[in-house]
Amino acid sequence: MSGLETQLVCWFYAFVFALAVQHKLSQWHRFRASVSAYDIVPDQLLTGFIGLLIVLEVVVVASLVFVQAVGLFLAGILLTVYFIAIAINMGRGRGFIDCGCGDEPTPLSVILLGRNLLLMVVAFSTFYLGLWVGSKEMIAGLVVLSIVMIAGGLYLTLDQLLVNQGKYRRLWLGEL
Repeated sequence: MSGLETQLVCWFYAFVFALAVQHKLSQWHRFRASVSAYDIVPDQLLTGFIGLLIVLEVVVVASLVFVQAVGLFLAGILLTVYFIAIAINMGRGRGFIDCGCGDEPTPLSVILLGRNLLLMVVAFSTFYLGLWVGSKEMIAGLVVLSIVMIAGGLYLTLDQLLVNQGKYRRLWLGEL
C-alpha cells in the first residue's frame, strides 16, 4: 500500500476522532451522563475513566497524524471497546442510551453497531495492509482508497441517520 492511501485513511480517522473529542469536551456533562448510563464503569471511577477516554482519543488523533500505523491500530482498539460497550447495552435492551459519540444525542442501535464495525474493519485492515509489502501493493492501495471513500460516505450518512432517529424518538416522546 502506498503512503498516500494510508495518509488518506489516517486523515479520515483523525477527522472522525477529532470531532468526537470536540463533542466530548464541549458537552462534558452530557457525555458524562451518557457514559454513566452505559452502567459499565462504577460511579466513583467515572470522571477518571471519561478523562482517560478523551486523552486516548487525543493520542489516537496525534498518532494518526504523526505515527500512522500506531494510530490506525489504536483507533481500531478504541472502536472495538466502543463496539463492545454498545453491544452489551443493546443486549440489555437499553437502546435509549445516548451513544456519546456526537454533538446531537444519538440512541444506541444496530445501525450504530454496524457503523462502528465498518470503522473497526477499515482501521485494522488498513493497518494490516500498511504493513504488507509485495507486488500487489497497487491493488491493495486502490482497494483501501475505495474502502475509505465508501467508509467516509457511509459514516456521514449513518451519522445523519442516527441523529435523525434520535430526533424522531424525542419528537415521538414529546420531548421536542
